[in-house]
Amino acid sequence: MSLADEKQAWLAYINFEIEKGEPVRARLLYERALISLDLDLQFWLSYVNFIQHTLKDSSLARAKFESRRASMGSQNVADLVELMIENAM
Repeated sequence: MSLADEKQAWLAYINFEIEKGEPVRARLLYERALISLDLDLQFWLSYVNFIQHTLKDSSLARAKFESRRASMGSQNVADLVELMIENAM
């Protein structure tokens, strides 16, 4: 299974749990998925947005974002900022 296929499978499972009204289970699935999708910036951004908008926990969203940003090289941080700008529009 390619990483793209794995990402789609995780997102389908996460969305299923969200639709069932199970945000805590969805959060745990995001955490598990990040084991193999750690380098996928879009997936990270999806996770941070989920925390902020679904769980309504801005402090946790900021902590996760800052943790990820701190572990990235300077080029990847620029990519993350660009991705965030694209998703804000």
